[in-house]
Amino acid sequence: SGLGRVCRGYKHLDKCTHQIAPLEVKYQLRNGDTRTLFHCNCTRRLVRFLRRARDLSDAEVAVLANCIGTDCFVLELPSDCSPGKGPQHDCITAPRAVLVPAQHLKKTLRRWGPPHATSTAECRDWKIQDSGGTL
Repeated sequence: SGLGRVCRGYKHLDKCTHQIAPLEVKYQLRNGDTRTLFHCNCTRRLVRFLRRARDLSDAEVAVLANCIGTDCFVLELPSDCSPGKGPQHDCITAPRAVLVPAQHLKKTLRRWGPPHATSTAECRDWKIQDSGGTL
């Protein structure tokens, strides 16, 4: 079924270890949106899946547009941390998230045009499990 296909697409996001829930602060970035933010590698993986499933219904597009943010983030080390030798090589500072537009996701969703349906489906709780995550 169509929604089952979308659920299979969500499993790619389930495996994403780097995500920021709505209103959560993580990696020094606050997600002020009502949708979960994902690392850009994870949204690219979702886009590859969506391109293969070209026949999504309006309801499926509405669910995606409602639940997945159209921004993503990349993780960057602080500028004083550089790979190589010396004391700066042993940085203990955690990477910080930098928000970027997920153009790859926006472009794919735009291909289907604006959803002609609205979604009342509950968005997934993207809390990750302790094992099996990918970036």
